[in-house]
Amino acid sequence: IFLVQSVNNFHKEAGGTIMKQSCINKDLVGLNIHKKGMTLIEILIVIALLGSLIAYLATKLTGSKEHAELQLAKMAMNRLHQDLDRFSLTVGRYPSASEGLDALVSKPGGVKGWAGPYTDKKNIKDPWGNKFDYQAKSRKEFVITSSGPNGEWGDDDDLKYPDDEENE
Repeated sequence: IFLVQSVNNFHKEAGGTIMKQSCINKDLVGLNIHKKGMTLIEILIVIALLGSLIAYLATKLTGSKEHAELQLAKMAMNRLHQDLDRFSLTVGRYPSASEGLDALVSKPGGVKGWAGPYTDKKNIKDPWGNKFDYQAKSRKEFVITSSGPNGEWGDDDDLKYPDDEENE
């Protein structure tokens, strides 16, 4: 408002439109009204905020995926337990250590009463593409293990079914 009043007063005093235009342009440049775009600092702030948001979302999604894969592995081991129980019902025992989980997919030699396949070949692998390990403790007990996300045996991410904590 002050600018418009100043210009109008100046116009009345100067009496010409040329003076009015040059005065308005100088005043507008001084007020940065013609400013277009963003400054470098504004761009850097936007980039930093977007980067922080992407990093936050990536860590949340990655954690969710790992948790989901672990749950999927546990469910697959439980499903194998059920398949092994069906094998046991028809054959009268669980597969031996040498027969392993392959006995659920194809008939082992010399086994009577086999009525399989009890599962698909893809089901004897964990979510990371590694084959589950099967150990027969006795004719009525077994353990299924997975090497976990890193695929290496004997470290903290290995999974075991039945879990020792479940049996206590």
